[in-house]
Amino acid sequence: MKSLPFIALTIALISGFLGIIDWFRPATPFLSAMAIVFLILAIGAAGVHRLQNWR
Repeated sequence: MKSLPFIALTIALISGFLGIIDWFRPATPFLSAMAIVFLILAIGAAGVHRLQNWR
């Protein structure tokens, strides 16, 4: 369960960063796609981190 704070922090940072961009400029399909990619990468990285902790 050590990876849960890591997941939460990563998602918070990414969504906050995209929220700042969106505040200055309306969201584009590119930004939406990047948000989804970053979310998948964050979950994947947390999953790898968790698997390494189990060993």
